[in-house]
Amino acid sequence: MGKGVVATHAAGHSVVAAVRDPISFDVSAFDPARMMVVEIDLRNEDKIRASVDATRVSFGRIDTLVNNAGHGVLWPTSRSSPHRFQTAQAPDRRTVRGRAR
Repeated sequence: MGKGVVATHAAGHSVVAAVRDPISFDVSAFDPARMMVVEIDLRNEDKIRASVDATRVSFGRIDTLVNNAGHGVLWPTSRSSPHRFQTAQAPDRRTVRGRAR
C-alpha cells in the first residue's frame, strides 16, 4: 500500500518515502531529483527528527504528510496484554500527536 501511495503522489510532486528498511524500497521507477527515501521508526524520536531535517534540506518543506504506518494485530484485543495493545497502537498515536507539527 505504501508504494502505491508514493507512486500516486510522485506524479508531479517531490516525495519522501519514510520506511523502516530503505534497501527494500525500489526507487528505480521514480525521478531521483524528486524522490528521497529515509529510514524511520516512529518509536524513535531521533530518527523522526533526522528524517524531517533531511526532508527540509532536500525539499525545503513538507506540504502533505500521509501516515501509512501501522502494526498489525492478529489476535482479539480482549486477549492481549495492555503492553502488547499499546505497542500495536503506538505508531498511529505518535504520528497524530506530534509528527505533523
